[in-house]
Amino acid sequence: MNFKHCFFAAAASILFISCGGATTPSGTVDSLSSPEEMEEYYEEQYAQMTDGQIYQLIITSIANGDKKTFADLVNYPLCRDYPLRNIENRQQMTAYFDTLFDRSFRDRVRNLDSTDWCPVGWRGSMLLDGEIWFSEGVTAVNYSSPVEQAHRAKLIKAEIKSLHPSLQGNWEPVDRMKFSQGPYGFARIDANGDRYRLTLFAPDARVGDKPLINWEGELLVEGTARVETYTFQGPEGSAVYSPCSMESGLPEFELTLKGQESIELSCTACYYQPVKL
Repeated sequence: MNFKHCFFAAAASILFISCGGATTPSGTVDSLSSPEEMEEYYEEQYAQMTDGQIYQLIITSIANGDKKTFADLVNYPLCRDYPLRNIENRQQMTAYFDTLFDRSFRDRVRNLDSTDWCPVGWRGSMLLDGEIWFSEGVTAVNYSSPVEQAHRAKLIKAEIKSLHPSLQGNWEPVDRMKFSQGPYGFARIDANGDRYRLTLFAPDARVGDKPLINWEGELLVEGTARVETYTFQGPEGSAVYSPCSMESGLPEFELTLKGQESIELSCTACYYQPVKL
């Protein structure tokens, strides 16, 4: 989601508070009828705001529990650690705000101002040593409240318990994806300390079924952008998985089976069970 678009509503609230109602050549902002007119008008307002004003707006919206304004400032999706679901839009962000930011975090933010943001090159700017990241919108919230952590722990326990007995133990789910083509229906990645495991399942497999492939591998994290690449190998072949490609921003999965050429499998994130935000 482009930050210009998600910033419009927040900019509007500032204008109405400070000016008693924003005006255009044809009247108030409410008179603008098309998305194009709205974009053009608010783009002008955004251009007049400094980075410091935007940073301050993020801080005050969190500290004051202004859910709608903060939701306007997010560059979606806002990722959460699996098996939590990512926050895909403003409505979900508004509903999830109190789970994401508890009172203790909001109180920490309340004592900050725009000068506490730290620029980190092309990656954007960070607040509180990287607990919040900004680049044309809020791109990441690495803080996890006790409520969110407890909810994630409960989901992890339920998911691991549901797996085939050969896959249970001290493993923690990292990712799960489904394929739109190829010999497998879905895959999962689990972690046990610094060990990683890839399991591939038949197209018609159900939760609790034994996987067709069970390979171990490693995680490589590169550069300041912390690009993640998982590599796995087993007697049947090998696989490379990137949750977020630097080129496309989408997940990429390359599979090489013994005696066959490598193939790129189109994959999308999927979840063990529906999770209500």
